[in-house]
Amino acid sequence: MTRPSVATFDAATPETAAAAGNVFGFELYGRIARGGGNIVFSPLDAAVALSTAMYGARGETQTEILRVLHIEPDAADWANASFGRLIADLNARDGKHGLTVRVANRAWAQEGLVIHPEFLSMLKNRYGASVGQVDFRTSGPACDEINRWVARATNGRIEQIVEPQNIKGDTRLVLASALYFKGLWEHRFDPRETRDGDFAAPTGNVRGRFMWTRGEFNYARADGAQILELPFAGNLSMIVVLPDAPDRLSTLEQKLELDFDGWLKKLVKTQVEIHLPRWTGVSALTMEGALQQMGMRLAFETGADLSRITDARPLYIAKILQRAFIDVNEDGSEAAAASATLYETVADEPKTTFVRFRADHVFLYAIRDSRTRAVLFFGRVADPGRR
Repeated sequence: MTRPSVATFDAATPETAAAAGNVFGFELYGRIARGGGNIVFSPLDAAVALSTAMYGARGETQTEILRVLHIEPDAADWANASFGRLIADLNARDGKHGLTVRVANRAWAQEGLVIHPEFLSMLKNRYGASVGQVDFRTSGPACDEINRWVARATNGRIEQIVEPQNIKGDTRLVLASALYFKGLWEHRFDPRETRDGDFAAPTGNVRGRFMWTRGEFNYARADGAQILELPFAGNLSMIVVLPDAPDRLSTLEQKLELDFDGWLKKLVKTQVEIHLPRWTGVSALTMEGALQQMGMRLAFETGADLSRITDARPLYIAKILQRAFIDVNEDGSEAAAASATLYETVADEPKTTFVRFRADHVFLYAIRDSRTRAVLFFGRVADPGRR
């Protein structure tokens, strides 16, 4: 049975850019979240990482990135503007209604690398990203500088995004993005009502701390699951999708990019009694393998066309990394994510002038001792087919 295709979006507005980023994020999640463990992942942070790469690409390399992002082929020029406006809107809410939300971007280039002014302008004007210079040949100091920035941007929740082994002598550019969120529930859970309880984990029952409240919330039943919306102050919310049975989870995960919006449309005000566990989670993800499976191949190959970034030796994407954190408790939630896209240059190929040698007629040969220069054997070949 063929799955229905997922729509593409013109990304002409922050809303349509967000829609594309969501579908992309759900599809990517389905490829990186296999297994039964906890995972936390930022679709927006990943989409921003790819959208900057998309701007720097040309030809089929750019076409593949747009396809993976579910953005229409002719929308490359304004997609970054829309993502930039989306980020600006989020940042404008920082500090209001008890909400902390910050999205930051930064780039580090190899000392001496000349980047096209148009690419620098895009980073600055769309994402507020400045560009610093480091020497990636000394990976330790370069990693330290990048990780210090990430730690500041995520309020210390993500302390490291790159490690020295991620940086190579051919690394020329690292683009990093960071997202930090801390919000208070509109209806906070009373800590006095929090109780111990059993949680059915894949490996068996475990004990958890369950928060409790009751009241009017947006709620729906769909596709063998309950969907609940828990609002934060400041116009953000958490959507909880609870399958009727644990073995339904994988089916729901496979339908996320197709059905998530439909589930939200079914939400209605309902009196709900909520038992929700507290939890903290961290994830460290590498995304290049999943993105290649989704159809973004050329950008990771030495033949990638990322020539809108620089006229220097060709670049390709070596790694896309994301680390993320979440904490959910009675007061609200705190979450952070950071992504890093590492661009490397194609290694130098030795330039050699070859003299053509084709032994297709009679020739002589000698076997000699190189050390003493003694000729041990000498001969002639007139007919290689005869003994």
